[in-house]
Amino acid sequence: MAGGVGRGLVETALSALRETGIGKCHIMVFADNRAGSAFWRRIGWSLRDDLRFMSKMIEEPMLGLA
Repeated sequence: MAGGVGRGLVETALSALRETGIGKCHIMVFADNRAGSAFWRRIGWSLRDDLRFMSKMIEEPMLGLA
């Protein structure tokens, strides 16, 4: 498959997952990362409308890491 470095890295990772019997992979992309979302869609990934990603801080973040 032709493409750049990013596409090649993704294909290598997916191939390794397939070899270990893993049949599905998920990624997270920041909502405002349009270029990132476009990349993943371009290589065949799709948005899941049925899932929501949730987080909870259990400790105060270190200054500058929030």
